Amino acid sequence: MNRILVALLFLSGCSSNLYLAGESNTLTPEQTVQKVFVTNAAQQPDEYAILQQSGLYQFVAASETEHHLTLMPNTHIPMQFEYSMLEVVGLGLIPVTYEYHDIFAYEMAYQGNVAEYRHTTPIVERVSIWESLLTPFSDDRDTLIARGLLVSPPEVIAK
Repeated sequence: MNRILVALLFLSGCSSNLYLAGESNTLTPEQTVQKVFVTNAAQQPDEYAILQQSGLYQFVAASETEHHLTLMPNTHIPMQFEYSMLEVVGLGLIPVTYEYHDIFAYEMAYQGNVAEYRHTTPIVERVSIWESLLTPFSDDRDTLIARGLLVSPPEVIAK
């Protein structure tokens, strides 16, 4: 009876964890970090924390640099899916993955020129009962986006 109860509790729910898809092109420590002044850090505290965690830029006072960075709201492109037959039939025993993207955008002003930069971070969500065992070791979405800034090259959109 106890074995059946333990099995039912284990099979009753799936868990999901987030992973960064493709981390091969990370920024190396030898590359120089550009000094920037963030103009709207107080208005975009979540985006500022992500950018700070990434280490992509060094933050300085406005008087120390001509590069002025303006953060834009983070855009989440949700995954479009229906429950897969594998997930339904497999009762969560077989891991199922879904991929979606987060877009981190900002504007950089330098000597009167303004360009918009967009980093697209591919995130994979894996769902199964086995993921509950890995949950203490997985990263949250903000940490993955910060790491993704170092992996994904920025798309430059001239203004």
